[in-house]
Amino acid sequence: MKVLHKFLQKDASGTIKLLPEDLEDMWHIYNLLCIGDKLTCSTIRKVQTESSTGSVDSNKMRLYLTIEIYAIEGDMSMGVIRVNGRVCVENKHVKLGSYHTIDLCINNEFKLFKDEWDIISLERIDQICHVKSKAEIGAVILQDGNYSVLRKLGLANVCLVTDNMIVVMQRIEVNIPKKRLGSTTQREKAQNKFMEQIYNAIIKHIPLADMKAIIIASPGFLKDQLFSYIMKEAQSQNSKIIFDAKNKFLLVHCSTGHKSALSEVLQDPSIQHRLSDTKYAKEIKEFNKFHEMLKHDPDRVTYGFDSVNIAAENHAIKTLFVTDGLFR
Repeated sequence: MKVLHKFLQKDASGTIKLLPEDLEDMWHIYNLLCIGDKLTCSTIRKVQTESSTGSVDSNKMRLYLTIEIYAIEGDMSMGVIRVNGRVCVENKHVKLGSYHTIDLCINNEFKLFKDEWDIISLERIDQICHVKSKAEIGAVILQDGNYSVLRKLGLANVCLVTDNMIVVMQRIEVNIPKKRLGSTTQREKAQNKFMEQIYNAIIKHIPLADMKAIIIASPGFLKDQLFSYIMKEAQSQNSKIIFDAKNKFLLVHCSTGHKSALSEVLQDPSIQHRLSDTKYAKEIKEFNKFHEMLKHDPDRVTYGFDSVNIAAENHAIKTLFVTDGLFR
């Protein structure tokens, strides 16, 4: 995500202009939007015009409208957020107070005004815009054509893991033919292309020198093949940065090459032990403690705003978890 413009007053009110660039950005925008905020964006609206003869025509026009938000719906699988509101800034084509729906999507810039930008919202924007400087763990989750049901697809997700989110920096898809008797040339070419794209994505998106760990996870032996390819390329290119990071690589089994498999990998106790000095692992450890305590000693656990507030008034909180929904 890019911050194109930012203007905040001393009372913390103001406008920030944002440009979402991927699905991850859309998820964060969904959590930024609140009822009562004012959203300004280019949008399509059916406008009626009356000619000199009195006839009325109805045409779709692209307008720049500002609405005060009263409802928000997000379809994260499609990367679309439908924002319902009432027009609150005068426009010659649309009456003040008219209802309108703006569809926010990837690469669609917009302005968001809040009466008060709280520290949580500002930190969220800062973190997603500077994810490389905040991340401690890099990861590549991959699978080859043998594990794709619908088509012979090599799939890889190159990710960065911060203390509270997993960001997909690049998704790679390559068609990999099945093995054929007497000829493996096409399959080998496709596999090399797949490995090459992953290697280039690692170099581009993962700051190896700053990482505490780099996870390579896959079904079968694909993770080992990728690691061998990385080391081979590093040797041929005399890449000191990869050789220096060699001991940071962790090869792990997972069920698929989709992003969801990374959560499965990070829950593995052996991996958590290797990542014990990262913020992400510490938060996972605390969350697991919560579930264990809820299971074995439920009288020491409370949840829900009212119950937690009573615990806070009695200075009885050791660890506090706060969900994104509370700030929305």
